Amino acid sequence: MSRKKRKVKKSIKLLVEGETEKHYLDGLKNALSINFSIQTVNMKGGGYANFLRKLKKEDNLGFIAFFIFIDLDKAHTDRENLKELIKYCNQENKKSNIPYLLVGTNKDFEFFACCHCPKYNYRDTGKYIKNSFSYASVDKFKSDTKIFDFLNKNGRTYNTALEYLKPLGGYFSHDYKIVKRELDITIKLLKKSVIINEEKLNINHSNIWEFFDIILDGND
Repeated sequence: MSRKKRKVKKSIKLLVEGETEKHYLDGLKNALSINFSIQTVNMKGGGYANFLRKLKKEDNLGFIAFFIFIDLDKAHTDRENLKELIKYCNQENKKSNIPYLLVGTNKDFEFFACCHCPKYNYRDTGKYIKNSFSYASVDKFKSDTKIFDFLNKNGRTYNTALEYLKPLGGYFSHDYKIVKRELDITIKLLKKSVIINEEKLNINHSNIWEFFDIILDGND
């Protein structure tokens, strides 16, 4: 009798700006039963230089991808450190088969959060969170450990957010495909350098839809 192969979860690592992102992505992982083992690292701010320092220390052994989630609110004022972060990711992408994928949201994660609501019309995110989401303050919203659950009920859903965001494009974009061979999943970069779209810094946007595209495709 042949023994059925057990499906082994592939591992990806997420580096995120703060606790809001970590709470959301941990909630996403639990809600969707994603076929990736996801390790989320809370960078607790520190800017682009902090992400770069962390990445240089990280061992990528055992992972099939790194996702680096950053806010782009400081893209103009901290441009040199952002350039160094992009440069490092490009270098890693060229020398290994483990993609380093940059996820940038302009201006911050709160914009992505507000996009979950069909009624959101690109208004001020702080006011929208307090007035429409009924949080006492943005800080209360950001510290909610159940933020994923809140943003995905009562007509709100990440699908609405992705429908908003995908047509906008992003400051970052990647040319990739997911290769599946039986139990093996590989995220392959067709272009080894991240594609930069400078004009997107003039509008609110996020390429977080690429992350969803990859994890949901890999979940089939």
